[in-house]
Amino acid sequence: MKRKIYFSIFIVMLVFSACKKDLNLEKFKDMSFTPEFGLPLATINMKMSDILKDTDEYIQYDPDGFIRFVIREDSIASFPVDSILQIPAVAPLVTDNKLGVLEIRNLTMNQSRSLGEMMSNFNASTRLLLDSAVGKTTIFPALNDANAQVRTIPLESNEFDYVNLSNGFLVVSFTNEFPVTMDEIKMNIYNTIPFQSLIGQLTFRNVPPNGTKLDSVNLAGSTLSSGLGYALPVFKTFTSTGPVFIDSTDVIKFKVETKGLKAYQGAAKFPSQVLNPEQLTLNLNGDDPSIRLRKLVFNAGKINYNLSSNIAEKLQIKLDIIGATKNGVPLAPIIIEVNNNTNIGFVDLTDVSFDLALDPNQPYNKIKVSVEPRIISSGLIRTFDSSNFVKASFGFDELGFKEINGFLGTREIKIDPSESSFDLFDQFTDGFPIDDPKIKLITANSIGVPVSVTLDAEGISSKGSKQNLNAPAFTIGYPSLAQKGQIVNDVKVLDKNNSSIVQLLNLAPKTIKFGGKASINAGGFAGYNDFIIQGAGIAVGYEVDIPLSLKTNSLVIENTSQNALFSVENGQIKDFAFPVDSNNIDYIDLIMRIDNGIPFDASLDLFFADKDSVIMDTVTAGTFMRSSIPDANGRTIKNTVATSSIRIDAQTLREIRAKNLINMVVRLKISTFGNGATPVKIYSDYTAKIGLSAKVKLKISTK
Repeated sequence: MKRKIYFSIFIVMLVFSACKKDLNLEKFKDMSFTPEFGLPLATINMKMSDILKDTDEYIQYDPDGFIRFVIREDSIASFPVDSILQIPAVAPLVTDNKLGVLEIRNLTMNQSRSLGEMMSNFNASTRLLLDSAVGKTTIFPALNDANAQVRTIPLESNEFDYVNLSNGFLVVSFTNEFPVTMDEIKMNIYNTIPFQSLIGQLTFRNVPPNGTKLDSVNLAGSTLSSGLGYALPVFKTFTSTGPVFIDSTDVIKFKVETKGLKAYQGAAKFPSQVLNPEQLTLNLNGDDPSIRLRKLVFNAGKINYNLSSNIAEKLQIKLDIIGATKNGVPLAPIIIEVNNNTNIGFVDLTDVSFDLALDPNQPYNKIKVSVEPRIISSGLIRTFDSSNFVKASFGFDELGFKEINGFLGTREIKIDPSESSFDLFDQFTDGFPIDDPKIKLITANSIGVPVSVTLDAEGISSKGSKQNLNAPAFTIGYPSLAQKGQIVNDVKVLDKNNSSIVQLLNLAPKTIKFGGKASINAGGFAGYNDFIIQGAGIAVGYEVDIPLSLKTNSLVIENTSQNALFSVENGQIKDFAFPVDSNNIDYIDLIMRIDNGIPFDASLDLFFADKDSVIMDTVTAGTFMRSSIPDANGRTIKNTVATSSIRIDAQTLREIRAKNLINMVVRLKISTFGNGATPVKIYSDYTAKIGLSAKVKLKISTK
């Protein structure tokens, strides 16, 4: 917006010239004379409607001609739903279940070997020695032989073909029923399927007749097949201390048991079972812990799922969103199957409502999802590995909210700054004292949440001085629950009683910067009464109303221009502006007669300044315009007439030239009627008639 008030003075000087005659000038030696010339120069009619043209879109006239300055911005701030409530992108719910180790049931077998059975596997000398003793009462000979042939341990199981073990023991209880103490028995345990391999070795020493000793093999890291065998690579006895009956049916016994077997790999039957069920929680407050949502209703959205499994059995994933309803009916659990493959799909969330208040410890912000993977056994032996997995990812995507209820949190939203230019005040260097300006803040709101707005407005003068509006915060009108779906319009007024608007405009701002903030739920948590519905939002606009009602005794209007008394070239004073020698001028009087209908008193000063605008000389005119007389309402009812003059003498002209004062500053100091005691109002029909004349006194000397 640009509107400048200009005051122009038109000066016409009489050109003095003389025709040189054949004169004897000697007789005029040392003679001087000072003729004076008076000349009317111009009549100026000033009318307020001409000064403030109504072509400026910001100037408005009331029906009675009262002038006001109005600036309107329909939207300095707009708060759509996503600025009031920002639910951050929701990370997918992820479950990654490993099959882990399988527990293998404990197996037991009893095995016995008679002396006669073992004799056939001893070497010839041992057999010869025993053949001579069997059936007799004699000294039992010391034996040192072996039964290296592998014999079967009947541990066959139809539950697995083989298992690689991470934990477990093979425990063997050895009982000696020979009539002699066993010196040392070593027992090797073998897998026999699919081929023979050593599992481990047990040792039993110094076992007396009818005595029992235990040993075990740690099976961690071992493979256990469904077929086992054993051999006795060391078989030592002591010599009996006396004669004993040597019977070929005497036996040694082995009780073989598995303990705590856990398999991480193998081929086995999978029992039907639930595999590591989980209850996952989706927290919707993101990084703003003040948000407390209780209910969400979607008009669009999906739960995109991606299930994958490399377990060689069918898995059934049951997904249960706790507290979810559709059209008032609980949402049925979602069943998804995967069988050693990947299954990708989605669940439609249109019209699904989520209750987020089911956790008594935190009755807000939580969506609980139960994920239950279940193995459906085929009854067949399947290969497995502990690293076999079932992975599930559930992403909440393309969400569109139909309604949100709860407490929408406490935070601040920055109002993007804007700036208005006020060139109207350019020439009012020491303030523009408007008496009763107002700013109207206009809001339209369909969001059910209290929003407190603080308008931060700062005026900046052409000299860099600043003044803040110091406006109080105000709460935007907003719909109640009963008004859900409606737009509530509201207007708040800032004036001289609740802000510093008068001081701001008195600064004569060149620009006013608008900004500020909006505080959501500035009073903090007050219950779960906030709501947002689809398409809701808040818009904030403003209107600045500056009625030209003034009260001042120090309004200053200042304008700087090139010195009109001389011609100026390249920053240097050259010739006198008039076609006479400035040395022949005693003075110039500019005489003004003003018939004033504007309720202003005005005094005038002329300043002459150098190229750096440093003032070096001053001409004071004093009061040249007398205020018209207003009525009690501040409207002019009577014009006043005043006559004044400005004198510029020869000395001033010489100093202006000598100091190269190329700039001239015109400063008007204005006071409203009664020296600013009461406000006056400015109307478009106010006029002032200025009669301007000049009196020039010339001095002509002859020698």
